[in-house]
Amino acid sequence: MRTATSAVHDGVRSFEGHGRRVTVDREVASVWDNHRQILATASESFGVLMGTTSIDRRDIWIEAVTTPLPRDRRSRFSFALRDPGHQQAVSRRFESSNRSAIYLGTWHTHPEPLPTPSRIDLRDWGICVRVNRGRPLAFVLVGIEEVRVFVRARGRFKPLRPDIGSGEIA
Repeated sequence: MRTATSAVHDGVRSFEGHGRRVTVDREVASVWDNHRQILATASESFGVLMGTTSIDRRDIWIEAVTTPLPRDRRSRFSFALRDPGHQQAVSRRFESSNRSAIYLGTWHTHPEPLPTPSRIDLRDWGICVRVNRGRPLAFVLVGIEEVRVFVRARGRFKPLRPDIGSGEIA
């Protein structure tokens, strides 16, 4: 398992706060960058987060994501994860990692520079937390200019701050 120190040296991005640290693999950051809603006609992109955690579950490493699949629904301001391929990807990664890589949450784009969670986002994230009790989860919003990572802390979803030394995703 990687340490936070080696992850930073590998060129990945990190976010921290509220007793948590989320480290994002360079390839994952590239996927997000390629799916930003820069064009006025672009639909939301989205998927699930997969990776590993530290033993105490305070450190999360996002190592892979899915992207929109054929049975999913998407529009400019909404999406629905409907394709079973997302769960299949999580299951394959779990098995191929000797059961260490797990589902870690979801990501999606917003057509705004600094993405802010909507009421629908907060409701969906709350459902996700209830369904995955005890699992460390993160939720990522990819804006036109910035990526924001949220975790549940003290009963609310709170943003983590980018670790500037890790090359924050702009």
